[in-house]
Amino acid sequence: MNTATAPRLLAALLATVTLAAGCDRPSTTGPEPAPSPAPAPSPPQPAYAWELAEDAEQHTRVPDAYTVTYLSGSVTLRKDPRVLIGFRVDPAHPGSDSELLKSNISNAAQHGWASTPAAVDGGTGVTFVANDGRQDATVKTVVVKGSITLTVNIDTGTADALAARDLHDKLLAGLRFHADGLSGQYPGAAVAPQLPFTVQVPPGVSGPFTTDLAAYTVDLSYGSRKTTVSVWSQEPSAAASAFTATRDGLRRAGVRHQNDVRTLPALKDSLGTRVDEGFSFALVGGDGVARYVGVVFRRGGITARVFANVGDISLEQFDDDVTAALAAPMGIARSWRWTAG
Repeated sequence: MNTATAPRLLAALLATVTLAAGCDRPSTTGPEPAPSPAPAPSPPQPAYAWELAEDAEQHTRVPDAYTVTYLSGSVTLRKDPRVLIGFRVDPAHPGSDSELLKSNISNAAQHGWASTPAAVDGGTGVTFVANDGRQDATVKTVVVKGSITLTVNIDTGTADALAARDLHDKLLAGLRFHADGLSGQYPGAAVAPQLPFTVQVPPGVSGPFTTDLAAYTVDLSYGSRKTTVSVWSQEPSAAASAFTATRDGLRRAGVRHQNDVRTLPALKDSLGTRVDEGFSFALVGGDGVARYVGVVFRRGGITARVFANVGDISLEQFDDDVTAALAAPMGIARSWRWTAG
């Protein structure tokens, strides 16, 4: 299938993934019809949404720009034997500085895995063949383009290793980097999570597909200042433990001003009604002015931390950008809503 016909990624948690179906029986009176794609699974919507609007009374305004970071994420195309596409978006480590690429190269050298150079859609990297001494093995390619690192992992299991490698190569042929929506001018609404790639899935891999966004961050810029929205998912019990550890860690760091969002007047009728637990915090200087503020909250296994830290600046350095960055966490928290579950 010509990869130029691949549909564009929708602005949602899971990209539209095209499944190539088999051809109909050839006609005896005309040319053989081209393969037609089977219906793709409907992309699940993000589990949350938020907005940040102009509000002079609350000192909030739309940020100038945004940048997205994914510490980790993956789409499982098949569970057994495993077929998985993983990804990381890390603007701080682009290209050959990709930490994910470096760690895979180091791991391959340590275990003596075979490796060959790889190139995908203008990105470069390495293909590894890992065999732990049993029948099963893993074929894995790691490629980088700009801030995006993609991995294609296929476990052969008890299947034919040649067939597994053929599937791996077909996935690479249909894989495309997708940087749209990862940075730029703020669009005026919540920056919805989306996948940093598109892919043509070969016949024989029919799903169901599952997506895991383990750690997702958006930096909202106000000049040189910024507000950060971080969301991560875990098992609910692990999320509850991590929430407690975060709160205790802030206390140990000297952040004493903590208020339960379920009783705080500014949030009790909005965010306070939508979470299992949460608190706002502020680190106040000797002059009584906060320079590190934020809100941490959890519902089930999803935890969010929205904060701004303008550093140890003097009162004379407070300007519109500083004020907007410090006001943004509460504005986002007030608008936060859950769209799934």
